[in-house]
Amino acid sequence: MVAQYLLQGLALGFGNGIAPGPFLALVIAAALRGGFRHGAVVALSPLITDLPIIVVSLTLLSRLPAGATAVLALAGAVVLLWYAAEAFRDARTTSLAAIRAGAEAVQPARHALRQGVVANALNPAPWMFWMAVGGPLLTEAWHRGPADAVAFLVPFYGLLIGAKVAVAGAIGAGRSRLGDTGYRRLLGGAGLLLVALALSLVRSGLAALH
Repeated sequence: MVAQYLLQGLALGFGNGIAPGPFLALVIAAALRGGFRHGAVVALSPLITDLPIIVVSLTLLSRLPAGATAVLALAGAVVLLWYAAEAFRDARTTSLAAIRAGAEAVQPARHALRQGVVANALNPAPWMFWMAVGGPLLTEAWHRGPADAVAFLVPFYGLLIGAKVAVAGAIGAGRSRLGDTGYRRLLGGAGLLLVALALSLVRSGLAALH
């Protein structure tokens, strides 16, 4: 089962890593203002902020009745389908130039890491993800064994952060190394992966109900 959680971690990390949003804009803004190192430091901030988010989410999940697991799995599937719909929408219309233009409006940060930590901690997206999707999957993996939990977390954060670091590198270099077409294809692929994971959660939720 380690391979299953490894693939889930890769898919979710990739999907969340390249998705447009406030945090990616912050990474781009930092890279525009201070170069690759500045943007990469912001991209690394989830390693600090997500630990308390995960702990709180798992604590709340552990206090829910058994039947709630099935409901959360189905709710998580809805969240993933929502993410997938956004990825498919962005795959048709997103422009890297527009993302940069929006990022330029963000004020430069003297302390990139602190800015990234505050922004990510106050962003509702990580809380929603870990309560509805990541928390249930991590709990299930842990019950099967610590190796399964590690197999989920390591590739998830590897791609979640790695994708944003790659964007910071491209922006910091002063040119776009990934055109709109390539970026849109990546978003479309991320959408397909999220749909597949949503269907997997629906199957798990229905199995738990029975």
